[in-house]
Amino acid sequence: MELPCTHKCCLHCLRQCILQNPSQKVICPACNTVHKVPTNWKTVWRYQPLNTTVQHWEPKQDQATKIVINFVESSYYKYTSSAQRIKIKAVKEINNPRLQADFEKCKRTLGYTNIIRLLHGTLPHFAEGIALEGFRIPTSFERNPENDAEGELKFGKALYFSYGKKATEYGKNTLVLTDCLLGKVQEKNQSELKLTPKIVHERGYHTIHYENSSEGPVNQEWAIFRTDQCLPVFIIDYELIDANDVIENALVDEIKTMNYLSPDYILLQQALFGTDNQCKAVLKLIGDLAHQSPPHSSIITRQLLSRIGSMKTNLLLNHQNETIRILFLRALWLSGREDEPLQIFFYQQLGPNNLIESLISGYADVSWRACGVLANMAAYIPEIRSILTTPHVVVRFKALLQQGVTTQDKLCILA
Repeated sequence: MELPCTHKCCLHCLRQCILQNPSQKVICPACNTVHKVPTNWKTVWRYQPLNTTVQHWEPKQDQATKIVINFVESSYYKYTSSAQRIKIKAVKEINNPRLQADFEKCKRTLGYTNIIRLLHGTLPHFAEGIALEGFRIPTSFERNPENDAEGELKFGKALYFSYGKKATEYGKNTLVLTDCLLGKVQEKNQSELKLTPKIVHERGYHTIHYENSSEGPVNQEWAIFRTDQCLPVFIIDYELIDANDVIENALVDEIKTMNYLSPDYILLQQALFGTDNQCKAVLKLIGDLAHQSPPHSSIITRQLLSRIGSMKTNLLLNHQNETIRILFLRALWLSGREDEPLQIFFYQQLGPNNLIESLISGYADVSWRACGVLANMAAYIPEIRSILTTPHVVVRFKALLQQGVTTQDKLCILA
């Protein structure tokens, strides 16, 4: 942000200073000039490009590092038009002879040589463990809550890899660049949540490749069911920068500590269309608040959706990031379950057809939550009931019910 004296400071620090100063004045840390804070200070004291205000450490770029950075950046921007940017902070090469030997042995055992280089999003301490011990097959079907994730793993207990944009959906600011031996690949465009390595191997496959034409290539990913099919080669530390040139963590941290009794709607609205993690933080706040204080969750949801309008609301519903879609549907589903005016507002803001598109998503966790939102609306809005009995919707309900019976899960939503 640029103060009237032309000196610059970061948005997060300036906001904290304003909140802590009841006189509504701030002192420039560079020249000690006292500035009165205008009510529209976020607009008046405009954003400045990040590289003019903050000096970043640039990693030493040898040839290998340049290749890695180019791979990550090109794969990140390849399938998305998002204004957010990825900045590589550091690249660390992994050289583990034991993992390399296991990988070579796996190639001989499987009899395949179809290796592609992909990215695995994770947390920093997990990345260090991967470098030392290799990957580990998850022990749970649920996505890792440490990543602020919601829902179940798309193909059960597997290792997941993708290209740049999709990989940053998982973990926090850390990627593991990995050579992946695919072996025999099964192509799928629908999730199958309760798979295990044993089930997949008995079917004669080593890897599942997911790509759904309705979602586009940005959401394609590979689920691998043997650890020795995956050779980690580099750890990449990165940060995402939003369209206003603000590093995402500053806003994410502020959202997580926000007082829901006096929410900052300007900040929340900005975050909804900032980086993916900023958006997820807002939606998770609303969904979690629905358990703690449903009336306040309903108020915040209605205020935010009213501010952004119907078109942008539907952008969230059809977001490329599957976690955002899941968290948004969760927030809608849990907010105002017994609030008729809010359900009517949702109906007017979203429209049933857009929700039905989510109902027939290739990812069951999206479909189940869309089902919950539609069920809430149908309790108060008769027009929806006739739509929900049309043949193609009934077919999808039956498929979800069958899947729920098979996996003994999520039947409460379908009841």
